[in-house]
Amino acid sequence: MDKSASETNDLRSFTCFEDYDRVPGFVISQTAYAIRKSIAKNIKNAGFDITPQEFAILNRLATHPTLNQRMLAELTYKDRPAVTRMLTHLMTKGLVEKQTCGNDRRAYLVRLTKKGKDIRDLIVPIAQKVLHQALDGTKIKDLETTIKTLHKITTNLNPQDS
Repeated sequence: MDKSASETNDLRSFTCFEDYDRVPGFVISQTAYAIRKSIAKNIKNAGFDITPQEFAILNRLATHPTLNQRMLAELTYKDRPAVTRMLTHLMTKGLVEKQTCGNDRRAYLVRLTKKGKDIRDLIVPIAQKVLHQALDGTKIKDLETTIKTLHKITTNLNPQDS
């Protein structure tokens, strides 16, 4: 049996929907849910009225100071309507602001307000603490392999993004 046929047979155990605990998409989703749930709980317990998804927007705006909604959706892996709803909530809370983009009144850029930056900076250590707890006992080499593998999966499914 050649190597590719052998690898295909080996992959079958990871694509068998009778054993969901070995299907990468399910395990990834389960892990993401557990992290999001824990971050949400810790943010709420610290007295902040921010969801993990809203925090992701604040965080992206902190690292990319001015973005349009399309780029923000791409960077946070959210669809545009979801980003629109979150931006509306964040603007109501005074954490982000919009400004029109040139002559096109329909296009706008989004940026953090000072309050938004301050809130984001207070939430970062909370999220980091959750991630440290989640990664406890994980070897750096294993984590690096996992991240590399997840990037490979993403590239395989979104080749135009690479």
